Amino acid sequence: MAVPEAGNIEMAIYDISGRRVAEKEITVESSGEVEVELDVAGLVSGIYTLNASFGTSYTSKRVVLAK
Repeated sequence: MAVPEAGNIEMAIYDISGRRVAEKEITVESSGEVEVELDVAGLVSGIYTLNASFGTSYTSKRVVLAK
């Protein structure tokens, strides 16, 4: 994820029924590309939605988790 300036990234993963199953917030110290690792050890294989926001920017992606 590319960020234009320092700030907070908020991420959440939702299962197919819309339940929030994981979340993470990180503070970014400067602009540029950011790599975020989310712990999915407790999740089962399936289709999830990953939502990420930074300031007024927002993205949502469908993710397939295969274990």
